[in-house]
Amino acid sequence: MRRRMLDPEFFSDPDLVANFDMTGRIFFAGLWCVAEDSWVFEPNMLGLKMKIFPGDNIDLPALDAYYKKFVSMNRIIEFQIGDRTYAWIKNCVKRQKVDHPSAPSLPLPPWVQWQEANEESRRKAKYVFSTVPDQYLSRTSPGQVPDKSPLIEVKLSKVNLSEVNLSELKDPPAPAALYVIFTNWFNEEFNTKHMPDTYKDKINTRLKTYTIEQLQQAALAMKRDPHMMGQNDRKRVYATLEYITRNDTNVDKFLNLKQGEETHGATADQQTNKPSGPGGEIERLAEIRRVQGLAENIGDTECDY
Repeated sequence: MRRRMLDPEFFSDPDLVANFDMTGRIFFAGLWCVAEDSWVFEPNMLGLKMKIFPGDNIDLPALDAYYKKFVSMNRIIEFQIGDRTYAWIKNCVKRQKVDHPSAPSLPLPPWVQWQEANEESRRKAKYVFSTVPDQYLSRTSPGQVPDKSPLIEVKLSKVNLSEVNLSELKDPPAPAALYVIFTNWFNEEFNTKHMPDTYKDKINTRLKTYTIEQLQQAALAMKRDPHMMGQNDRKRVYATLEYITRNDTNVDKFLNLKQGEETHGATADQQTNKPSGPGGEIERLAEIRRVQGLAENIGDTECDY
């Protein structure tokens, strides 16, 4: 690990802010410290996790998803030496000036050269950087056929799972990484900002019973329910990521919900025709709790969501 100075513009970089959550941006900054002065590093997720997030509960598939996204954006350029893959951080040379660079211990890409110090000419040791060849920027090595498989983007912008068939991907994401995809889809659909690991255990538990498409379908049905979206006496939004992933009962309730049907009894128009007064209110609350399956909390003054 090396000491680096972050440019203040790093924190407002529009590409990073638009495509990565806080963990992804910290991961990218950590890569600067991991990389050698040539800006080359080994993309070993276990090693990177131990160096950048040694005490944090972050899954390796999540880090790998961040890394692949950086590669797809050409923020990181991969290159092959023999049968091993190495990575080079692009544009760091423009943002970081290393006065006394260390000699490389990892192989250098074709566009980077190391010049030893020359006492006679008083030339200091330095790295010489040239333009990255297009074949590396396109992520296609010489002689290879470009990969036409869909790209699953793990980011805070929309991941439209309805347009991506996970079973047909050349390299489908590992099951442990699906919670990241679902969390970020939920953030976009419900305009929330959950970190990928916040409800990781609950989502992974639900994924043992349901497909990610079914969880998405249940969440959308929950979103269509006016009561869940805040049209209730308390003006409280119950349609949360925690609620839909809390247990199988909640998922089943919305998966079985018909179009236009609500989970909390009568619609707003129907409720206006309910009997008024204390008796009518008690009847309405009893019906709501019966549908919710919260009869055991009938003595409580607030429904537990």
